[in-house]
Order: sequence, then structure tokens, then C-alpha cells
Amino acid sequence: MGVRGIVARLVAFVLGVIVGFFGSLNAVFSDGGSTERVSAILLTALVVGLVSALVGIIDRGTGWRVALWVWMPGVAMLVAYVALGEYSAWLWAVFVAAVTFGAALVGVLLGGLSGGRTRVR
Repeated sequence: MGVRGIVARLVAFVLGVIVGFFGSLNAVFSDGGSTERVSAILLTALVVGLVSALVGIIDRGTGWRVALWVWMPGVAMLVAYVALGEYSAWLWAVFVAAVTFGAALVGVLLGGLSGGRTRVR
């Protein structure tokens, strides 16, 4: 892994922590109706996808596993939130984790394919 790979993973982790806290965690613990939660989850998924695409652009042709660097901080926060007593929110947490994982994968693959690179590891 070269300098671009290290920078890509560092950017992915730092932005993943920020999006995980302000996006994923907020989408689950905020009070509001289902429509507001789903809107927050979709917005969070969009941001996760954009961050993953940025990581894919920084390290073109990167593998799908780099999407985990963006996704995992938010999931770790969700797991901690549910484990610390908010058991009633576990279904929303699973939904957020699934949607953001899909967005992270799509983002990193599209970012890695941009610029004419036709193969993603």
C-alpha cells in the first residue's frame, strides 16, 4: 500500500467517525416520526456514499474493503448505543447499518471506477 492508500484510509476513518456520530447515531437516537428517521437515514447514506466515493477517487482501483473504513465507526457507535441500554432502537440500528453499508460499497466502487479505471479489486 502506497501513500495514496494510507491517505485514503486515514480520510475514510476520520470522515467515517464524523458521519457516524452526526449521521448514523443521530438518525437512530433522535426523537421523531418514522418519516423523519427515514429521511435522516437516507441523507446519512448519501453522505457515506459520497465520502466513500472520495476515498475511491483518492486511491483509484481500491478494493471494496476500504468501504469498511468509512462504515465501521458509525456501526461501532450504533452497537455501543444499543448495548448501553437503548434496546428498543436495535431494529433502526440494523436498518441504518445495512443502508449505509450498501451506500459505502457503491460509493467506493464508483469512486474507484472514475477516471477511466475499468477494474476494481
